[in-house]
Amino acid sequence: MAAKKRNSFLTFVMLAVIGGMVAGAYYIKTELDARAQELAMLAQEEAERVHKQALFQGFEDILNGFVGDFAKRMTVYKKQRRILREITQSYNFENLEDAGQNYNLFIKEMAPMLRKASIDVMDIFPETEARILALLEGEAKEERAIIFDEWQGMKREQSAVYIRFFENEDALLQAYERLLKFYYVHANLYVVESDTGEILFARPEDEEKEKQLLARISAVKKNISTLTK
Repeated sequence: MAAKKRNSFLTFVMLAVIGGMVAGAYYIKTELDARAQELAMLAQEEAERVHKQALFQGFEDILNGFVGDFAKRMTVYKKQRRILREITQSYNFENLEDAGQNYNLFIKEMAPMLRKASIDVMDIFPETEARILALLEGEAKEERAIIFDEWQGMKREQSAVYIRFFENEDALLQAYERLLKFYYVHANLYVVESDTGEILFARPEDEEKEKQLLARISAVKKNISTLTK
């Protein structure tokens, strides 16, 4: 009887020990699983943070490229635009042949060149937007909205200014074209003073017309200057 009691007691103790070990192992496993899950979440959050940082850095790099490229294209345009000073010098109108060559050079080469350069400047907006859309492809909706909304705001503000600027620039080209055509058509009705370069008209009405054409050029230039301040 005593032996049976001892065996029962030992069995109970062993079962208790085994049960405790199992419970302990389960607890440890649960803790390890929880810790592993926590570490996985932290790793995912860190990966998302790094990716988001890289995304916004990529957007900033595109904007910096936009600003730099825009400045370069505007520099090219302004350099080409200097021809307007040269083409209106009075020695270009000393006779019918010179005035005709000057006028044709302007309408066939100079004005188209400047218009093409202005289009090249404005093309930077859709080009930049295409790069931004490529950057945002597959990104989270929230990040896409933040970045694209910021770009849209910047594009609206900047493009509106330069749309007006180049509208006025085109108006200036048209004003110069009318002036050069006027000199060409009236080449036999004026003389160019050799000492001063002044154009002297035989008829007062032609002199008045020249003043009007020059005033129009000055007015457009004034509008342009207000846009570039």
